[in-house]
Amino acid sequence: MLGGNQDITTFPRFNAPFEILEALQYAGFNHLIAANNHSFDRGFDGLVATVQNFERVGLAFTGMYVDEEAFHTPTILDVNGIQVGIIAYTDSVNGLESLVPAEMRPYAVPRFRSNTLDDLPNMAADIANLRMAGAELVIVSLHWGAEYVDAPTEMQRQIARGLSEVGADVIMGNHAHVVQPIEWHDHTDGGRSLIIYSLGNFLADQTRLNPPIARTQFGKLVSLQVIREPDGAIRLGVCEVLPTLCMRDTTGNTLGIVDGISVMPIIGGELPEVVTNEDLRAWGRRAYEHVVRVVGEEFILNDYIVQPVS
Repeated sequence: MLGGNQDITTFPRFNAPFEILEALQYAGFNHLIAANNHSFDRGFDGLVATVQNFERVGLAFTGMYVDEEAFHTPTILDVNGIQVGIIAYTDSVNGLESLVPAEMRPYAVPRFRSNTLDDLPNMAADIANLRMAGAELVIVSLHWGAEYVDAPTEMQRQIARGLSEVGADVIMGNHAHVVQPIEWHDHTDGGRSLIIYSLGNFLADQTRLNPPIARTQFGKLVSLQVIREPDGAIRLGVCEVLPTLCMRDTTGNTLGIVDGISVMPIIGGELPEVVTNEDLRAWGRRAYEHVVRVVGEEFILNDYIVQPVS
């Protein structure tokens, strides 16, 4: 939550300095998903402040709305000439609904339940509305599931496959803080959808928990080829996963302190040569092996070339 630069707080109810948006924009992020279990941490005033700061910086976002009109306005991005629609839902706001006015609760953040199929018809209608608004590719972001679990529940699988059948091209999960499997779901019409049950952490980890959860430092970057056919149709091509390691201390003393955060790619099982400490290199191999085991070797990218920063 970006409720202003007063009363900055961390877990369990977050309030981050608004400058983080400028830092994210500088780092290359051009669209953020705001629907998550902490969306109501600072009440409706915090939500409004967050939206205002998104707009002030000029950073596009999905999943947080200040009124009903904004809630019903579709998010469609032009990505290299392809119209990409995005919908974001969360299955929890940590029980903080009472902090938001009753009349705004249905609209402030899109909600769904991850323990039942009952919300699929409404989500299907949202996807259909995106298509009617011009979306050629639809991404559905789901903040869901149990934390620190390496696999989705059977109900999550049914929901994801159900969304695929009603028009979602990519289902992108988060909240577990660890990576979970990726799969293709084939349609009866010959198409297919990509399901990412959990991306895992990127610039974060839970190693300061008691006991620490080491694999919360193991993440993945997912790239997806989207192809426009000669007849104008959109087709999903190759999906590739680059395993990553969130490193809290590049000196090798510990991976559990706040200072010295960096995120490193793991290519072919090895961290970049700039990491010379053998303990850290061994940690990178462990991260790689875990991501390969959970995600599936067929998705892993092993020949990524890191371009030098000019």
